[in-house]
Amino acid sequence: MNYYCLTATLLAPLAIQRTRQNNAPGALPYLPGSSLRGAVAAKYLREGGSPDDDEFRTLFIENPVFFSNLLPTDHDGKIISQVLPLTSVSCKRYPGFTDENGHGVRDILAKKMLERIDPDNYSEQACIKCDNDLKGLSGFWNGNMVAPRMFQPTMFFQRHTGIDRTTGTVAPAIFFITQAISDFQKTLTGDYECQILSCGMFMNDRQIAVLEPLFKTPLFAGQDRTRGMGELQVAVEPFNIETPDIDTWDRNFKGIIKHNAGDNLDPALLSGLYFSLKLESHAILVDEFLRSTTEIELTLPCIEPVLKVTKSQLIRGWNDAWGLAKPDDMGIIMGSVYLFRYTGNNREGLRQYLNKLAIDGKLAIDGIGLRRAEGFGSVLICDPLHTRKEAI
Repeated sequence: MNYYCLTATLLAPLAIQRTRQNNAPGALPYLPGSSLRGAVAAKYLREGGSPDDDEFRTLFIENPVFFSNLLPTDHDGKIISQVLPLTSVSCKRYPGFTDENGHGVRDILAKKMLERIDPDNYSEQACIKCDNDLKGLSGFWNGNMVAPRMFQPTMFFQRHTGIDRTTGTVAPAIFFITQAISDFQKTLTGDYECQILSCGMFMNDRQIAVLEPLFKTPLFAGQDRTRGMGELQVAVEPFNIETPDIDTWDRNFKGIIKHNAGDNLDPALLSGLYFSLKLESHAILVDEFLRSTTEIELTLPCIEPVLKVTKSQLIRGWNDAWGLAKPDDMGIIMGSVYLFRYTGNNREGLRQYLNKLAIDGKLAIDGIGLRRAEGFGSVLICDPLHTRKEAI
């Protein structure tokens, strides 16, 4: 399996509705993996392919490709964006990274762990620059600890009126609004650039040989495609990644624990090997009875859960092939963080287990939860933001 970077240049606005309710016009600021998967399948079938073809089965049925979410990125499309964890906070009045004129972003995973153990000895933190409250910060960023940067697409609203079928004029009392990602973004210098989305995917040689011809001409995704929306040009190229250094992350995280605990430090907290798991996409988790859960069951012995910072969300979808809505699933939102501790002696076995679960957080080889071929359950092991003492 090789790792590839997919970049999608928007040739027209892209609208992926958040819900199926007409009175809620909000759109997602990214292209979900399920929508990308459906667009690729639809194009393959439109160009004369059949669901019984070996190529189709290679992509979608037998050892299917895991289509990851396409997230906003820079104007070159060379960066695979990451999701900010739910444990990241910033100033309430001036949120954002210091390089982007904000008061800095910091992570409070270690602080939350200590607060859970001894809540009486820890109080709410404030911004060190203006003493305002710290609030959670969400969104997408480049993952660069030295030169951090947020990626936020340009969103806009479209207003529509109904047409009376008899007169061909505007129908009274029919007015609705839709939201979409713009096909351009404005730079700090006032110039306009194409909006680009990116993701990472694992594929074998046969799968990439089937996909590359499909990407030579534009794909169409999202809603309102008959109105000229949802056109995007996809390119794919190899991408190098590195496996996370779990030992270094554990050492740095324990340094954060010592820094926050001070004189209240319990030596038992420094035993074992800590590692974190952050959801890079929504995850649909179930227990052995297929009931929705927020717990991640790691099968390797001697792993114990320490803390989780999660939020739940109802996941909806639409299947064009059926012409019906997909069944609703309760999922855990992207950015949720799980902290674990390993107390065993086989650290090399732990590294191999985690590297198979997810490499550099992009599209997981195995992943977690259900519907992984649609981009759900992608994870990042040992996000370095959790071990940063200062705000960035």
